[in-house]
Amino acid sequence: MTSNLIESVEAGGPPPHWLWRLPFSIGMVQVLFGIAVLVWPGVTLNVVAILIGLNLAIGGVLRLAMAAVDANHEGRGVMVIWALLSVLAGIVIMRAPEQSLALIVIVLGSFWVVWGLIEAFVAMTPGARGSRGALFFEAALAIVAGMVLLAWPTPSLTVIVWIAGLGFIVVGSLAMAVGWTLRAAINDYEALAT
Repeated sequence: MTSNLIESVEAGGPPPHWLWRLPFSIGMVQVLFGIAVLVWPGVTLNVVAILIGLNLAIGGVLRLAMAAVDANHEGRGVMVIWALLSVLAGIVIMRAPEQSLALIVIVLGSFWVVWGLIEAFVAMTPGARGSRGALFFEAALAIVAGMVLLAWPTPSLTVIVWIAGLGFIVVGSLAMAVGWTLRAAINDYEALAT
C-alpha cells in the first residue's frame, strides 16, 4: 500500500499529505461516532439510527475522496464500490430512523459483513503489503460484528449501541493507525528525496 501511494506521488499524483490524512480522517470520524454512540447509551432509536447513518455516509464520502486521490491503487474500483455501499447504507438508515430495530440491524450487519469481505480482498492485493495484517484484522472484526448482528436480529437497543459504538472505535482506530503509518512512510520518503 505504501509503495503504491509513493508511486502515485512520484507520478504527479496528489500532494503527499493527502495520502495519510484521508485514512486518518476516516478513522477519526469512526472513533468520534463510536464515542458519541457510547456516551449516550440511553438515547432513542432515532438518534442512534441517525448517528449510525451519518457515520456510514460520511465514511463513504471520505473513501470516495481517498479513491480519487490514489489513482494508481489496484483496489481503487473495490474502494469506490465500498464507498458507494457505505453512503447507500447510511442513507437507508437515516431515511427511516423510526423504522424497526430489525431494519437497522439488517442494514448495518449486512454492510459490516460486505465491508469485511471487501477489506479482506483488498488485504490480498499486492499493494497492501505494509498493511496486510491490520487490514485482515479489520476485516475479521467487521465480519464477526456483522454476523453477530445478523444472527441475533432482535437485540435490545443497548446491545446495538455497544456493538456499533465499540465497532466504530476499533475500526476507526485501525484506520487512524494506517494513516499514521503512511505519514511516517511519507516523511521517510521525503527525507530520502532531499
